[in-house]
Amino acid sequence: MSGIEKLQALPVATQVTIGVLLLVQIALMITALVVLARTQQPVKGLPRGVWLVVILLGQLLGPIIFLALAYLHNRDQREKRKE
Repeated sequence: MSGIEKLQALPVATQVTIGVLLLVQIALMITALVVLARTQQPVKGLPRGVWLVVILLGQLLGPIIFLALAYLHNRDQREKRKE
């Protein structure tokens, strides 16, 4: 049985759940890559190349971790500029 046949054998609700999770993962990955491309400085001390690997290979958690840390990093930078 191939992978496609195994997927087709799953209940419809499971197929829909997998599809939604796949779309969320792709959306998070694209968003994280756009944020990374716009970021000039290292985020939380890690260079952009490392973040690229984390985003691409980190499945669902990699982009979430990057986006959370990038948000905190940007917030800290804005606060430093206000002082």
